[in-house]
Formats: sequence, structure tokens, C-alpha cells
Amino acid sequence: AQLSTRRQTAKLTLYRRFSSILLASICISGLWVSWQMGVIVSGSLDSRWTSLWMFDAFWHVLYFGILLAICYLWSPSKSNLQYAYMDELGQEEEEEEETEPAERNL
Repeated sequence: AQLSTRRQTAKLTLYRRFSSILLASICISGLWVSWQMGVIVSGSLDSRWTSLWMFDAFWHVLYFGILLAICYLWSPSKSNLQYAYMDELGQEEEEEEETEPAERNL
């Protein structure tokens, strides 16, 4: 909400894309856990022992996919200057709060 009111559309687009990637990974994780539970409950682990490595390998592949997405989203580009500069209002408010206690002690 703050980014849209401050008209920082480049950052807003970046964070929306990242949020959609995280949401997709959560949905994929839920489906994978459901499938895993189905395999375990069905009792077919003995017949599928050759493919049990996928239970653990999936999480590594998912984490690597998220890492690649982050690398792609925050890779150097022409619009990096739009991400780098922020409003300085937050720092000014902090400086005022820091000087007020010192003035009170005098």
C-alpha cells in the first residue's frame, strides 16, 4: 500500500512478482506433501523404494527454483536505480526522535 501511494511502481511490481512466486511455491509444496502422504498411507512404499529419493530431492529442487527466481528478479538491470532510491522521510523522523531525548535531559 505504501509503495502504490508513493508511486514506486517498479518496486511494487518486483514485490508482487516475488509474492506470486512464493505463493506458487506454497501451493506446489502443499500438493507435494499431499502426494507424499498418499504414497505413505497407501502402503506402496515397498514397491516404490527406487523412487523414494524424490521425497527429499523435491525440496532441494524447490529451494533452488526459488533461489533462481530471486536471482532473476534482483539481477542487475536498467531499472536498478529505481529500486535503489527511497524516500528519506523515515530517516528524518528517526533523527528527530533521537534529538528529543537529548534535549529533555538538558
